[in-house]
This record gives sequence, structure tokens and C-alpha cells, in this order.
Amino acid sequence: MQKDVPAAMRDGVILRSNVFTPNEPGSYPVILLRLPYNKDVAQTYVYASPGFYASHCYIVVAQDMRGQYKSDGFFYTFIDETNDGYDTIEWAAGLPKSNGKVGMYGFSYPGAAQLLPASVQPPHLVTIVPAMTSSDYHDGWTYEGGALDQSFAEDWPMTTIANSHVRRYPDGAAIDAVMNQAVADEFTKWYWFLPLKDFPPLFPNDQRVAPYFYDWLKHPDNDAYWQRWSLRTRYGRSRCRRSTSTAGTTSSSTARWRTSTACATTPDRSWRARTSSSWSVRGCTSRGCRR
Repeated sequence: MQKDVPAAMRDGVILRSNVFTPNEPGSYPVILLRLPYNKDVAQTYVYASPGFYASHCYIVVAQDMRGQYKSDGFFYTFIDETNDGYDTIEWAAGLPKSNGKVGMYGFSYPGAAQLLPASVQPPHLVTIVPAMTSSDYHDGWTYEGGALDQSFAEDWPMTTIANSHVRRYPDGAAIDAVMNQAVADEFTKWYWFLPLKDFPPLFPNDQRVAPYFYDWLKHPDNDAYWQRWSLRTRYGRSRCRRSTSTAGTTSSSTARWRTSTACATTPDRSWRARTSSSWSVRGCTSRGCRR
């Protein structure tokens, strides 16, 4: 395994990945996970480890998103996932031992990080398998039936994406401590705080912390702010087909968690068979990858 392998995005920002490569000679398809939740963990609380997939004849890339953990840049929800995803897919296709075929996986926000670049059809993207995610980030993600999903909108940044992003700043530990205390006091104090535009735990006057939260509040309607990231009018661009699957539901976010979607860049009815054959590695056994 190679840690913190750098990849330059089109604007020069460096994102870093852990790369797991089979030891045996040969060429292999690439499985890519892009996430804001720490590539060293790689969502192993729901998936097998990258090392496990590598032992089954895949190159696995787990990447910290822009502005998160070991990657450079500034994190703002959704805004960079299309271009960064495209650039990372094409970079991963050129890794040593890659056969040029790249697939993606991941659930929740890493699901969005698959759908968005798929909409611009990276040449080497073969398959995406986003789980427990959404195709629209206003309706069913941030707002529910026109009402702000307040608990989610406040909790998500404080417990993960803003909390981890601010640690890179000189005063990041102090900001982090404020958020951690706010999370402990959510039910007794902060879920009742008004007005939301002044919500203290996310530092409304500090644009380094979570400016997206306050932008969400400024755009309660499904306007141009949200439409630039909505997939509902762009399904055809990714040439994806919805598949049936099982996933959990939550009482507050049923639309967001109702289904997972498996997609492939093959536009015809044989997409499932083609997806399967695209990922077969001849001679792969439980004891290694034999060509």
C-alpha cells in the first residue's frame, strides 16, 4: 500500500490517496472511493477494507477530498466534486498496473461524489455503485418537503465535514473544541437556537469554517444554487440506469435513504452483464491473482 499518493487537479490543488495494488504481475481494474471522512478509514464500517479488495485482484484508491485530512484546498459541499471526480478518475486510470477501467463505490456523500462526475462522462469510468445517497441535494438532502432538515443540516458539518476541515488552521483545535461541545449540547441547547443565520457553533462570521451552511439557509427554494448540482435533469448525461436494491430508511430523511443506485456507462439493456464482464480478472482466486 502507498500512502498519500498525490494527484494534481486541473486548478493545481493536490489531493492525496492511499493506493492498494495487487502484488502479482498483470493489469487490473481500479476501484475508487472519494470521501471527506478520512481515506485511512475508507468507510470500513460498512464496506470491506481496501486491502481486502486488492487481495481479490483490484487496484483500490481511497482519496481524501479537497480540503479534508491530507488533501490540500478548501472544502465546500458539492462544488468541486464533478471536476475533482473527473480528474481523479482519469488519473487513477493511468496508475501502474491499471487496465484503464475505473469503477467507484461509497455511500452517502461519497455516493454524490460518483453521480456528479458520471454526469460528465469521464472516458475511463466504467461503473459506479453509489449507495444511500440522493440525486438532488435540496429536496431529500438539505430540505424535506420545503422545510429545512435542521438536525441534519447542523449536525453533519459539526460532526464531520466542518469539524475535520478546520483542523488544518492554526486555531483549528479551538474551533474543533467549540464544535465538539456544541454536538454534546445539541438536544438541550443548539437545536433550539434562533435565528439560524447566527448559529454560533458553525462560526457565521468566519468564512473558513462552514460557509455552505449559511448559503443553504439563503436558498430555501430549489433555485439556481441547487440546480447546478441536481442530477434529476441530467440522468441521460451519465447514461445510468436505476437498479432495485435494499437500503435503510429514516423517519426524517426517507427520500434521501430510500434506495441505492447502481449505474454503468453502458447505455444499452445489457449494462448489467457488461458491468460484470468489465470487472472480471482472469485467474483470480482466493489465494491470489493468477493471470
